[in-house]
Amino acid sequence: MPEVSLSTIFFLFLRLGAIGFGGPIALISLMEQECSHKRKWLTLDEFNERYVFAKLLPGPIASQMAMWMGYEVRGRIGALIAGFSFLLPAFTLILLLSMSYASVSGLPRFTPIIQGMEAGALVIILDSIWRMFKPYVKELQPWVFALVAAPLMLWIPRWEPVIILTGGALMIFYRTRRPVSHTLKSLVIVPLGTIFSIFWIHFKAGFTVFGTGLAVIPVLQHEVVDLYHWMSTAEFLDGIAFGQITPGPVTITSVFVGYKTAGFLGAVAGVLGMYSPGAILILFVMPFLFNRLKGHPYLGFFTQGAIPTVIGCIFGASLLLGKGVLIRPALIGLFAVLCVIGFKTKLPGWAIILVGSALNFGLSLVV
Repeated sequence: MPEVSLSTIFFLFLRLGAIGFGGPIALISLMEQECSHKRKWLTLDEFNERYVFAKLLPGPIASQMAMWMGYEVRGRIGALIAGFSFLLPAFTLILLLSMSYASVSGLPRFTPIIQGMEAGALVIILDSIWRMFKPYVKELQPWVFALVAAPLMLWIPRWEPVIILTGGALMIFYRTRRPVSHTLKSLVIVPLGTIFSIFWIHFKAGFTVFGTGLAVIPVLQHEVVDLYHWMSTAEFLDGIAFGQITPGPVTITSVFVGYKTAGFLGAVAGVLGMYSPGAILILFVMPFLFNRLKGHPYLGFFTQGAIPTVIGCIFGASLLLGKGVLIRPALIGLFAVLCVIGFKTKLPGWAIILVGSALNFGLSLVV
C-alpha cells in the first residue's frame, strides 16, 4: 500500500468528525467503511480485532480508534493528526454553543427550550443504559454488579473509578477461582490552579470511560456540580445535551464544562484532559502491549465485571440528574412522552433533544 499522506488523514477524520452523529457505534461504523472497506488500510478482521481490544481500554473509544487508524498508516504523527482533526468539528461547535449559552439561557423565552433539551438528554442516557445492558439481561452476575454499583454511586459518587475497578477485579477473582463455563447459567483570566483542576478532573474521567462516553457523567457530575460547584445540575445536563446534538463523541461535553468554568483556556484544558489518557495509551502503551495481551483471559474477565458496574454507575448518576431536572409535573410528562418516542421510533439522540425542545417550547406558548 502506498504511503498515506498526512493531509489525507487530516481531511478524512475532519469529515468523519463533522458527520459523526449517532454515538460511538455509528462513528466506528463510519471508520470501518472508510479505513477498511474503502481504503484497505486494514482488513476487516484486523479492524475488528483492534476495535474489540480498544473496548477493553479506558478512554473514549471513538477518538481512540481514530488515533489508532492514524497510527497504523503514519505512526504517532498520523495518530495525533487523526485525533486532532476528528475532534475539531465537535470542539468548534460546542465552543460556539458554550459562548452563546450565558447570553441566551437566562432569557425567559429560551428557558422552555433548554428544559426540553435537558429532558431529552435524560431519555438518551436511559436509552443508552438499556442498550448497553441488553446483552446481559439474561445473566445473573451483571445484574448483581449493576445493582450494587447504582446505590454506591448515589452514596459515594466521588469513588466511581474505584467502584468500576473493583467490579473488574472481583470478576477476575471470581473467574480464576471457579471453573469457567462457556455459557452462564444466569479566553478569560482565571487562576492557573483552576485551569489545572479542570484538566485533572477530565484526565481522571478519561480513565474511567469503559464502553461508552456516558460513563464520564458520574465522575464529572460529582466533581463540577457537587464538589466544586462550578455549575448547577441543570447547566451540567445542558452540557450533556450539547454533546449529544453536536457531531463526534459525547465526551466533547468537556469543552462546555471547561468554558463555563474558565473560558477558552478552560475549554482547552477540559478537552486535553479528557482525551490525553486515550492518546497516551494509543501512542505509547499499545504498540508494546497489543500483541502480548491479545486473547489473555484476564482482560475478558475484567470487562465482564467492569462494564456492568459502569452501567450501574451511569444509572445512579441519571437518578441524581433527573432529580434536579424534572422539577415540575409538566417536565415529568414531557420526559415520559420522550421516552415513548425514543424507544418506539429509535430516533438518534440529537433528534430526541430537538423534539424535546420543540415540544416544551410549544407547550409554553399555550399554557
